[in-house]
Amino acid sequence: MALSILFDLAMADGVLAGAEQKILQMYVEKFGISEENLKPIIETIGIKNDFSIFS
Repeated sequence: MALSILFDLAMADGVLAGAEQKILQMYVEKFGISEENLKPIIETIGIKNDFSIFS
């Protein structure tokens, strides 16, 4: 899913900045993606990008 790649890129630094969030929200609204469908994607990307276990 292209949206998951966009979320991954936006969250790569661990911070979802205001402009990034606005752009992603536009995509979500445009394609009619529900929060229920989006939540697992965001959670998975958050886990994938968590490098704290290496500290």
